Amino acid sequence: MRVIFIILFTCYRIWGMAETPSLFFRHITTQNGLSHNNVNCILQDRHGFTWIGTNDGLSRFDGTTFRVFRHQPGSAQTISGNIIMDICEDGNGYLWIATADGGLSRYDRHAATDAQFIQYRHKPGDSTSIPVNSLNALLPDKKGHLWLATSGAGLLRFEIATGRFLKIDPSSRRTCTDICFDSNGIIWGGRQGGSYFKVDPVSLQEKSDPLYLNPYLKLPHVTITCLYLDQRKDIWMGSWDNAIYRFNNTTKAEEVLANGRNGLTLGEDEATSFGEDGSGNMWIGTKRSGLILLDPATGLYSRHYSSLSRKGALSSNSINCIYTDPQQNIWIGTDAGISFYAGSFKSFRQEYLPSLPGIYKELSVNDIMVMPDQSAWLATNAGIFMRHTSGFEYLPVSKEDTLLNVSGFFKDSNGQFYLGTDYSLFRFDPSNFNYGLLPNTSNDMVMKRIIASRIVSVEEDSINGKPALLVSPYGHYIAYYDLSSKRWISRGDSINQIISRFNLADNLIHKIYKDPKKRLWLATAKNGLAQWDRFSKQYRYHINDPSNPYSISNNHVYDMAAGVGGGLWVSTFGGGLNHFDPALNRFTYISNTPNLLEGICTDHNQRVWMIGNGQLHQYDPTEKQTRTYAFEEIESAGGVKGDIYSDQQGYLYAGGKGFYVRFHPDSIESTVSHPEVKLTDFTIFDNSFLHLKTDEDQIRLDHTSNFFNIHFAAPWYKEKVYYQYMLEGVDPRWVDAGDQQVAPYTQLGGGRYRFKVRSTTVPGIWDEQATILDIIITPPFWQRWWFYLLLAVAAAGLIYLIYRYRINELLKRQEIRNRIARDLHDNMGSTLSSISIYSQVAKIYKEQQKTKELDDTLEKISGASGEMISEMNDIVWAINPRNDSMEKMLQRMESYARPLLKAGGMNFELNYPDELKHLNLNMEQRKNLYLVFKEVINNSVKYSGGSNLWVDISKSHQFLSMHIKDDGKGFDVQTQPVANLLTLSGNGLRNMQRRAAEMGGSLEITSAAGEGTRILFRFPLT
Repeated sequence: MRVIFIILFTCYRIWGMAETPSLFFRHITTQNGLSHNNVNCILQDRHGFTWIGTNDGLSRFDGTTFRVFRHQPGSAQTISGNIIMDICEDGNGYLWIATADGGLSRYDRHAATDAQFIQYRHKPGDSTSIPVNSLNALLPDKKGHLWLATSGAGLLRFEIATGRFLKIDPSSRRTCTDICFDSNGIIWGGRQGGSYFKVDPVSLQEKSDPLYLNPYLKLPHVTITCLYLDQRKDIWMGSWDNAIYRFNNTTKAEEVLANGRNGLTLGEDEATSFGEDGSGNMWIGTKRSGLILLDPATGLYSRHYSSLSRKGALSSNSINCIYTDPQQNIWIGTDAGISFYAGSFKSFRQEYLPSLPGIYKELSVNDIMVMPDQSAWLATNAGIFMRHTSGFEYLPVSKEDTLLNVSGFFKDSNGQFYLGTDYSLFRFDPSNFNYGLLPNTSNDMVMKRIIASRIVSVEEDSINGKPALLVSPYGHYIAYYDLSSKRWISRGDSINQIISRFNLADNLIHKIYKDPKKRLWLATAKNGLAQWDRFSKQYRYHINDPSNPYSISNNHVYDMAAGVGGGLWVSTFGGGLNHFDPALNRFTYISNTPNLLEGICTDHNQRVWMIGNGQLHQYDPTEKQTRTYAFEEIESAGGVKGDIYSDQQGYLYAGGKGFYVRFHPDSIESTVSHPEVKLTDFTIFDNSFLHLKTDEDQIRLDHTSNFFNIHFAAPWYKEKVYYQYMLEGVDPRWVDAGDQQVAPYTQLGGGRYRFKVRSTTVPGIWDEQATILDIIITPPFWQRWWFYLLLAVAAAGLIYLIYRYRINELLKRQEIRNRIARDLHDNMGSTLSSISIYSQVAKIYKEQQKTKELDDTLEKISGASGEMISEMNDIVWAINPRNDSMEKMLQRMESYARPLLKAGGMNFELNYPDELKHLNLNMEQRKNLYLVFKEVINNSVKYSGGSNLWVDISKSHQFLSMHIKDDGKGFDVQTQPVANLLTLSGNGLRNMQRRAAEMGGSLEITSAAGEGTRILFRFPLT
């Protein structure tokens, strides 16, 4: 069996040295959001977004998400066609899109959604429109012209400012396949059936080889498929005749490549596209034969093909375009999507192990050891690989004709090497590759042949004062080899009984670790961290206790590494990273680390490196930040697994399925990037308003548009991008968005806000520079300053009106007092004057003993006094606010009039509608209405001589009317002396008219001799 391994190893080394270096490509297809898998052209604009033209629409890519533009028949607001052949960007930032089915389109990213595209399509009968709709290539110049390679109209010049199309050869109906500038600014164009031609863009003079007019001559490059100007100003040409041509700008001579003379050949294929990387290597795409990498200086080349079995291989062997972006990423458009090459991380060197056909299908790296000559020894599940500067060397490890799984290397203090395997522990001599079992191994039931497990950890220590090797055959507790007695002691030893004697509580031990202070630790899968007590000669366990915040976070411990000051870093598979302080017997959980951690180690700066979820992570105790390093080449291979290893020079190593990674921690910082974040959209209820953004990066909204989403992206294609954003005035601190590219906000009040967003490729390392957008929300009018001013003015005006109202009310009250005083003065004064006069007359009559005259005079005094008392009573009743209702007024009017008229022999009738009872009169109206009524009643009793009196009170159009009539003798209003209408108190017709005038009303008297009297008293209620 060993002979077979050696033969296979020898064959492998010969084959491996001739193997083509592999390139790892990331695939971008319709599954990622691409509009179609047949990719014809690629361009990265000045903002960093990548535009991809396909056979079914145009796609914009920001590294994470796609936005697709397609033509909608009948719509002039969409792109003009769906078969996108070429894209370019002019000096104003407009994108120009050439289509094979819809002519030319211009795209303006700053315009409103329905105005972003302008179409230039052929219109039959319109000589000013584009002559044909089938375009192949675009070429902008510095004078505002756009040159178009067409199918059916040759070369066109489009004047962007005027919108005019000019045919360089008006009679040409040929197909122009591609165009480019040469070093002198002359346009080169490729033709089908006519080789290439040159055009002076100033004079528009065309030059071509007349020999190509003869179709029967066998000439080179009769049909040109593609043209490319490289960094050396050489022009490369692809052709139907299965060769590659180069016009050497130095020698001014045409050279033929890929014709088989230098080993490079296209066979029956043709070149379809050219590209160039930062090292000057030419990337050549073919129609059916994959990719060719050519070093023009040396002529050395390599070929790369599509492969379903190899991860990261080319998407397809049919290549349509090659594009190198400003970051030197290579984009290859194929008929099966895009193959994207970003190169490996410069700081992370990834090495793939060669396959071993017929021996093992998938290799897994278990351990790495670096020798003094810097060769890397890799322990795998199929033996050992040695990585020299010249390549890999394979060393199979077998026992009993069985290829062993080598789980790890161990070197003791005496320089002796050991191999841990799935069979047992072997001594190993790297100088001659000899290995063998330790003496007496066959006598131990566990170590003579490990069952269904492998040795995962070995450590050197002493037991009972004798040197020993402690070994963890995972699943079998621990065993140790007594180097003095040369025998194994394991769980099967009934005499030593190490399980109970050492207090071994877990059979699943990931690692045995001796720290710099010679303390011995076990990482167990079920019982936490075990610490060896050298006094009791037993292990004691640190397990998770939910009631103790200082206990270990999880009982599944995977690995350990020494920390500063005697501390211990502990990784758990389920509880992340912990730091243990043995002096305080306290664990500290590091909250921002991945939960599922495996191997850990520290570098010379005491940073902790961890493997978790297939990725590399770093925790910096000084910054208290965790950084994740994820790159697709490793993730696509299943990620890194197991432990992390270090060498004497400070390099760290991690292994995975068929590969390992080597890096130096000090070089990692250079891989952190902070790509500029671009605002991709600003949506309000799913409608885009990004066009509202001004050149000052402001968006102004009204108060009804305070529900919005801000979309952003940092176009970056090497690694995943992470984001933080903040809206000043709303978010108290930066919001971690992860890789999400939208920030939603709702119900914002009016005011000015500042939105900031920043990015990083390594979480935890943020740059202060951020993209800023000022958002101004116009508050509603009731929150504007002028509205507050208006409210203040209104409030002041209201206060003034209230003040004036109160003053007016006081004035009114004063006026009422004055009127009452005037009434009292007029009525009472005249009455009292009359009483005074009558008293003097009475006194004279008494002295003269004129009894009859005295009695008459006293009667008059009595009547005047009674009338004065009644007048006073009426005034007091009228000004009492409890009598405001009309109902009480009507009751008083009836109680006054009915007995008085009845005593005078007159019938009384008072009529009014029921709703009049609910009417309220103010004091002035109440007093005047009642006194007018009373005056009329008194006059009717005294002077009318009638038998009936009718009173009708009604309300109409905010006027109150009182209509009084009697059937008395009446009088002639025009001739009756006024004095006859006056009472003793003076309240006659003149007083009634005065009261009507005070209330803004009217008093009308209608009477005639023998026809009774009618009085209409009418006044407004306001």
